[in-house]
Amino acid sequence: MWWGGGLPTPHYSPTTPPLPIPHPLTPTTQDDAWDDIEHGSAPPCSLDDRRATLSWKNLRVRVKDSKGAERLILKGITGYCQPRHMLAIMGPSGCGKSTLLDTLAGRLASSAESDGEIRVNGHKTGSLSYGKSAYVTQDEMLAGTLTVEETLLFAARLRLPVATDKMAIVNSVIHELGLESVRYTYVGNWHLRGISGGQRRRVAIGCELVTSPTLLFLDEPTSGLDSAAAYHVMASVRKLTEGCRTIITVIHQPASETFELFDKLLLLAAGDTVYFGDALKAEDMFAAAQLAVPASRSAPDHFLHCINRDFQSETHDVERNIARLVATFRDSKISEATKSTVTEFHANPGEVYHVEKTAPSFFTQTGILTWRTLITNWRNVGTSQYLVVVVVVVVPRGTSSYPRSPPPSNPPFVGLFWMRLGMYIVLCLAIGFIYFQLGTSWKDVYSRAALLFFVVAFLTFMAIAGFPAFVDEMKIYLRERLNGYYSPMVFTLSNTFASLPFIWVIACVSTVCVYFIAGLSNDGGDVICGYCELYARERVITRSLTYANSLIDAHSPSLTPLPCQTSFSISSPVSPSSSPS
Repeated sequence: MWWGGGLPTPHYSPTTPPLPIPHPLTPTTQDDAWDDIEHGSAPPCSLDDRRATLSWKNLRVRVKDSKGAERLILKGITGYCQPRHMLAIMGPSGCGKSTLLDTLAGRLASSAESDGEIRVNGHKTGSLSYGKSAYVTQDEMLAGTLTVEETLLFAARLRLPVATDKMAIVNSVIHELGLESVRYTYVGNWHLRGISGGQRRRVAIGCELVTSPTLLFLDEPTSGLDSAAAYHVMASVRKLTEGCRTIITVIHQPASETFELFDKLLLLAAGDTVYFGDALKAEDMFAAAQLAVPASRSAPDHFLHCINRDFQSETHDVERNIARLVATFRDSKISEATKSTVTEFHANPGEVYHVEKTAPSFFTQTGILTWRTLITNWRNVGTSQYLVVVVVVVVPRGTSSYPRSPPPSNPPFVGLFWMRLGMYIVLCLAIGFIYFQLGTSWKDVYSRAALLFFVVAFLTFMAIAGFPAFVDEMKIYLRERLNGYYSPMVFTLSNTFASLPFIWVIACVSTVCVYFIAGLSNDGGDVICGYCELYARERVITRSLTYANSLIDAHSPSLTPLPCQTSFSISSPVSPSSSPS
């Protein structure tokens, strides 16, 4: 494809043997049970790998309510996350988990104010840009009519340089996330049966992995999944740390087996740090605060049960628990060790982590997104995937950049396009027979103006039938725009170009139904002009009403035709002997 290319094999080669997951040894004393900061426990990264240690110190976030009063969301949070580690941010709803994640990722809303220090490898950093980090939202908005391979391939084409082997990247990501079995399966939407919810989450993660980010942020990756699916998703994410990635995820209430996959735990309650350190040693801290985990309850459930103020009958006890836990952690050795470690990171910065943005050009991205939108629109009309070859004229015949994959085994359906086209046909037939075979007298001139009004009013109003598809496109656009896929102008142009063939069909059918039944003209040349007008009316507000008014306001019985008559112009001048009716 003219906008495609190849990408060198990524550094996270699928042939690399998995490394053991580092977990601390059980301490021998009660004092050391939860104050071991575990320095350098992770296996060393290769010098060829990009590494990023994210640290933050005294991080505060404020927001203003409708009355102008300030509310503190985060109250001086300090912590860090190193390569080959996966940090879990936990806490009840409203404790500031997502706010902290957005702040660390540089995606905090403009209405909020933050202060404190956020550094990568000890260096101050602004927004975490292309190639540095990836952010996976809670709602995975994907094009349901694309296969898993196509979804990842288009994500790679939109973000990676032209002179790269993008298929090698996609194959590596599919292997990393365990998606080989659903490579050629539709992602799925309301009319197409596709992959499971856990597989969709992995595909959404894969769309961000094509740029080989070192920092990976995940917002509730297990939301809406059962315990088994949640475990498989997080196990796949856990394997990503083998490529020296630094992973920070917000998770609400994981199962015990899922919780054991995390290296570090940051537990929040009402914007305060309840615990930060080794995930498997959090129980010891709760025991030190006289809130030991019961034998009949899992550790994550107990943590949230002690600090959740939403569904407790005795809110006073919960507030007391939170105050006790916050004070216990603040006075602990692990809190002091965390602060000293972060201070050491900031005082002795490592190498500057910088990745140059080499995304495709504006025109290349426009072409890629246009092609993707054409494919999704064509499959959404309810036509078999085999018919996509009709639009292959856009692509050179000898190209090999588009995957030659077998089509998914999903049955065709009656899509929104055919339903919309059917409504246009019925309405145009009705209007055409109401104004059947109009003449050229002055009475018929007024009838032509009325016909013009109905066509413009009804058919323009019917354009709202395409709004549901536009809503889905906007959801995908918002996700991809926030992650730096392309600019708003690329999206606007690509959607305009991709919609032209389908609007052409609607405009052509509307012209034929109205033009000939109403007897507007028997001249084939006027049919072209009429089609052009209906076509323009479908795209923008037509100027047909202005032309109709000019006909009505004419004082002479002899009408002079315009140089290029529109579809509703009078086909022949009124005879001089004719008189107004």
